[in-house]
Amino acid sequence: MKTETSNIPFIVVHMIPPAQWGRMTYRQKKQYHHLVTSMGKKIRLKPLHLPVACIDVAFVGPERTARDNGALYTFLQDLWTAHPAAEIVYADQLVDHSGPSPLLMVTRRLLEYLPDWLQRVLLYGGNLFTLRSLLPLV
Repeated sequence: MKTETSNIPFIVVHMIPPAQWGRMTYRQKKQYHHLVTSMGKKIRLKPLHLPVACIDVAFVGPERTARDNGALYTFLQDLWTAHPAAEIVYADQLVDHSGPSPLLMVTRRLLEYLPDWLQRVLLYGGNLFTLRSLLPLV
């Protein structure tokens, strides 16, 4: 029985520095379907079981050369040929960096409710570490 593989909408490329790849656990590494190294080695890490939302490809190598790597380019071409409806995107394109982070929003909210004298002191220190040194209970 032939399985339908053309319905996969995305091929997601994760660029991972070698030092970070070395610190990852076995379970974290098995989250990716394929591994491509900067030296051109291609390894299938996990079989593709349908239905799946995307194919995750981990590129391990220097980030500055990842987009120009020939092995990664040919591997992505082969994947795209097998899944023509898929769009190739980099993982950093999927993260929205336009809004403030949740920690920054909480920090601003905390600063709004501080007494005026403490807000004036924080203008000189400028961060929550100063607040922590002023009020050890926080």
